[in-house]
Amino acid sequence: MSEEHVSELADEKARPMTIGVCKKLFEQYSDGFLPDQENLVQLFRRHRLDHAIHNENYLHALSLTDLMFQHTKYSFCMLTGSAGDGFLACLRDSFVAMLRRIRNSKGEARVIVVNGSTTEFQPFLDEFPDTLTVIQAESASGAQIAHFIVGDDDMVRDEEIHSPLTKNSNANEIKADVYFANKIEADMFSRKFDIYWNGLNPTATT
Repeated sequence: MSEEHVSELADEKARPMTIGVCKKLFEQYSDGFLPDQENLVQLFRRHRLDHAIHNENYLHALSLTDLMFQHTKYSFCMLTGSAGDGFLACLRDSFVAMLRRIRNSKGEARVIVVNGSTTEFQPFLDEFPDTLTVIQAESASGAQIAHFIVGDDDMVRDEEIHSPLTKNSNANEIKADVYFANKIEADMFSRKFDIYWNGLNPTATT
């Protein structure tokens, strides 16, 4: 790493760790640290370790979700909220690659956006109309609910409840447990997602 990059990192550490800062760090340096995290994920998947990897901030969220996308091949479920923080835009390449794999396997990707807009998903809906389906929902009285992601039949991101996010939000508000080889957790969250999905979309056949 160059002296200039070291200086940039020092500057970032001196500032409050916001979502905007985490996005910048991920965009600039993820090629350097994602391979090490991928090795950890490979270890979990190779030995079927069903323990959670703890996500303690927004940078962890970007990294671990990116790796979930990279390992998902045929099924994807996501319950999320307002995407004003640009989370998906930051992971665009791996999200698109995942949708291509799901399309090639004739699987499906489903997303429920609670108390938010589906605008961030529109480019992906345009490119993958037969693979990706996104629907909107409103929680009772606008209450915050816990978000989660399920990849295939053994990966889960189980996020703690947090307030709506912007680029200036504290990065440490984002915490989750991420499982890369846990079929029990994946089955439980898949069933939960299907209950929500079928309730919002009565014509669904899942």
